[in-house]
Amino acid sequence: MRNKIITVFGGSGFLGRSVIQRLAQQGARVRVAVRNTDHANHLRVYGDVGQIMPVQVTLSDAENIEAVCKNSHAVINLLGILYEKGTSTFEAVHVKAIEDIAVACAKHSINRLIHISALGADLKSESNYARTKALGEQKGQAAFKEMTVIRPGLLFGAGDDFFNRFADLAKIAPLLTLFDKGKTKLQPIYVGDVAQGIMTVLKDSTSKGKLYELGGDQIFTFKELMGLLLKFIDRPKPIISFPDPIGKALSYILQFMPKPLVTPDQLRFLKNDAVVGKKSKTLKDLSIVPKHLEAIVPPYLAPYKPRF
Repeated sequence: MRNKIITVFGGSGFLGRSVIQRLAQQGARVRVAVRNTDHANHLRVYGDVGQIMPVQVTLSDAENIEAVCKNSHAVINLLGILYEKGTSTFEAVHVKAIEDIAVACAKHSINRLIHISALGADLKSESNYARTKALGEQKGQAAFKEMTVIRPGLLFGAGDDFFNRFADLAKIAPLLTLFDKGKTKLQPIYVGDVAQGIMTVLKDSTSKGKLYELGGDQIFTFKELMGLLLKFIDRPKPIISFPDPIGKALSYILQFMPKPLVTPDQLRFLKNDAVVGKKSKTLKDLSIVPKHLEAIVPPYLAPYKPRF
C-alpha cells in the first residue's frame, strides 16, 4: 500500500480519523475528500509532510467527484448523515453521492471501492435513513459490481457522538428519557475495530463484492446502554420512557435543533433492531476480536463523573 493513492470521502469524521491514521501508518498517500478542507487539516499530523492531503469536494457535482477519484488505487466512502439539513439530504448523501462515486471508480478502473453503510439498512424500512442506506448500497454495486459493503453498528470510542452526548446531558438533567421504551436492540462496536476491518478488507482481494456486518461482542437494548452510561459516570438517575404519542410530538419539535437530540425519522429507525444477521460475514471472517465495550468506554467518560 506504500505510496498508493487512497481517496477517503467523509474522512474528517469520527471513523475517518481512525481509518486515515491506519492508512498513513501503511505508507499510503491519502486524499481526504471533504466539503470544507479546514475541517480536515488536523488529519495531516497522522502522516509525513504531504502524505495526507485534504481536497474539497462538492457532492452535487458528479464531475468534481470523478476528478477527486481519478488516479486512486482505492476509494473508501465514509459519507453519512443522521439527520437532514439544507441540501444534505439522505437521498443526496446516501444514494446519489455513492452512485456517482461508483460510476467514477468504474470509469477509471479503480482497483477497490469500499462503502460504509450501517446496520439496519433496509429497502423496506419506514425510516428514510435506513432505506436510503440500503438504496445506496444497491445503486453503488450496480455501478461498480465489486464494491465491498461494510455495515457497522453503533460506534463507540473516545470522542464518539453517542456516549459523550448522553453523558453531557446526564450531567445537567435530573433524569434520562427514552423513546419507544428503549427496547431497540443495538450491537455497539469499537471504532478502531471497524477501522481495522476496513484495512483488512482493503488488502484482501477476495472481499470484492461482498457484504460484511460488523458488531461488537454484546447486544444491548437502548435502555441497557443508558443504564451502563449512568453507571460509568457515577450518576444514578431515573430512566423513564415517554408514551409514543408524546415521544412523536417531541421529536417533531426537537428536529429543528441545530443538532437534534432525536428526529421523527430516528424514531422510525428505532422501531427495528440494528444487530448483525445470523448468516452475515462478520468480524470473525476478518480475524478481528472485538474490543469489549466496558473496557473501552469508562476511561474516556471519566471527566463526566461528579467532582465532589
